[in-house]
Amino acid sequence: QKIIGENERIYRIMLTMEKFEFESISLETSDMSWNSKGLGQIKTEVIENKIIFNETIELHEEFGDTELKDKKMWVFYEDKIEFWHLRNGSYQKIFTFLTDQEKIVLEKKYDCKPDVYLGGLILLEDRLIFTIEIQNSNINIHHENHRKKEKITYTYFRNDKN
Repeated sequence: QKIIGENERIYRIMLTMEKFEFESISLETSDMSWNSKGLGQIKTEVIENKIIFNETIELHEEFGDTELKDKKMWVFYEDKIEFWHLRNGSYQKIFTFLTDQEKIVLEKKYDCKPDVYLGGLILLEDRLIFTIEIQNSNINIHHENHRKKEKITYTYFRNDKN
């Protein structure tokens, strides 16, 4: 599986990522209060056409600091990149990003009833911005405390960010 063109550029940039900032916010119509920020470190691992981000996040919340570990896997093809997430011991494919356009485009949203997930991937010179938006798949949900509209942003940096 040869990685060429735009994907090769994204692949090379991803390999240089070592730190990230994490932020989750609950938007106005949400019943959740998923507001937190944190800083993280990444160890990258390469297996064929895959890059694995082994992440350690320090979350700073009102109740104190928490350390979390997470694993994300990016699988590269000629004209797309898949995002997989480690959950309960195995990887699950969440998003496919098409990379043959002028910008990176999400192929389709991910259904995880009762929620739906949208993803975004933006590549800048020295950083990568990965966003996940979580909302209810059913607009008519009226359960108390179950309306979700969350946005999670991971901003990945090389080590030379001051």
